[in-house]
Amino acid sequence: MSLHAPLFPIDLAVRIDADELPRLHDDLERNGLACIDVSLKGCRDKAELMARMAAAMRFPEPPPFGANWDALADALRDLEWWPADGYALVIDARGFIDHVHDPLIPALAGVLRDVRAFWQEQDTAFVPFFLQ
Repeated sequence: MSLHAPLFPIDLAVRIDADELPRLHDDLERNGLACIDVSLKGCRDKAELMARMAAAMRFPEPPPFGANWDALADALRDLEWWPADGYALVIDARGFIDHVHDPLIPALAGVLRDVRAFWQEQDTAFVPFFLQ
């Protein structure tokens, strides 16, 4: 049982334990969902979070977005180069728990809500997961 509040609202992201990660990856692959894995461990600021997101998304060319929330949202909406039946963003928040009140989390949650709504309109799954 965790004594910490979840980093992301429960209506936004599915909380998973680390031991569930291999099964999650298998399930995502079996169902045709591309998986974007990003670790927030030791992440201290917005620029580092953006760099980690860009690296996790494995763009075929240099990342097409700068260090701002709108650009990240645009990048998460424009995944035509990564064909899949849907997308899962798996955020490893272990080691980030001390930053629960950091302004990065509400901003990132807002981006994820907008991106999820966009993909729902496209009839495509976009599911954020987080390890905590």
